[in-house]
Amino acid sequence: MTQKYGDLPKTAVEILKIISMSSKLTNSIEIARILHKEKVYVDSRTVRYHLRQLEELGFIVKIGRKGCVITPEGLEQLKRIMVYERLGMPSIQVEKMISSSTFSPETGKGTVLANVAVVPKDDFERAVEIINSVSSLNVFPSPLIAVSDEEESLGEYSVPEDHVGLGCISTTVYDSVLRKKGIFVESIAAGVYEIRDKRPVGFVELITHNGATLSPGELFIKAGWTSVRKIAETGNGYVTAAIKRFPFFFSDVVESTVNQLKKVGIDGIIELFAITPEIERIDVTDASKGRLIVFGGGNYFAPLIEERMNVKLTINATLIEISKMKTPDKILK
Repeated sequence: MTQKYGDLPKTAVEILKIISMSSKLTNSIEIARILHKEKVYVDSRTVRYHLRQLEELGFIVKIGRKGCVITPEGLEQLKRIMVYERLGMPSIQVEKMISSSTFSPETGKGTVLANVAVVPKDDFERAVEIINSVSSLNVFPSPLIAVSDEEESLGEYSVPEDHVGLGCISTTVYDSVLRKKGIFVESIAAGVYEIRDKRPVGFVELITHNGATLSPGELFIKAGWTSVRKIAETGNGYVTAAIKRFPFFFSDVVESTVNQLKKVGIDGIIELFAITPEIERIDVTDASKGRLIVFGGGNYFAPLIEERMNVKLTINATLIEISKMKTPDKILK
């Protein structure tokens, strides 16, 4: 029988959240300390009681006395519990990856958030050829991709048997880099963006993040709204793009960071405003916010779906060391 939210005490839910967000093993004393900071006043004995219950339900696994980790079943349960809270918020896994990403625009090194496309082994060469055919377009952050064979891994993403995994840089790289500079970047919407004569024209459709728990860009790609290969061939078509906003007084830092990223090969910027233009404001908050509009990272793999290949696409699937990525033409050699 599936454990329901109503059967799980609020304190147990908070404990499960803490374990899921931790990048290391977490014990009862550490959990109690974090709960106190969140004004949930329980002692380590009470925490241990809830940990036993969570372990019996299969939601966590204890690793000796060092602490515990959340299981896939626990993560799924937490996603169900938080489905209404997650409207307009990045998933638990994405938040964790944003915090854990080590990429630095100053050095061009470190781990970046990556989108993953998994294709059958027999389709691998054709998939890379298709990706290579659009690699010169500036409608995604970077032309770099990572490749892993069956039963290997892309970061922490395991590639299934008889398949090959491809990874590309996600636009969430901007969120992680700017947060490390003390700037909270909020992704507020994503949509379908028109390209005409190889130039950005504007949005034709938009979905705000406060109305979705999944990536809007991923939804648009899978629904067949993009035409990236057509852009490579004719200069006209549609891609996905995301709107991010930030406190206006950080606009100079955002601009300098964007320029730093361009120098190390990460771009895909459409527009950067110190103050969001009145005609483009989504809500009253935008009146005091700067705006960054970027092409979606998923655009790089969108042609695989446009060509009706058997591909599984996941946005923000894992973290990948950028030094392990290369351009598709080098993979084909």
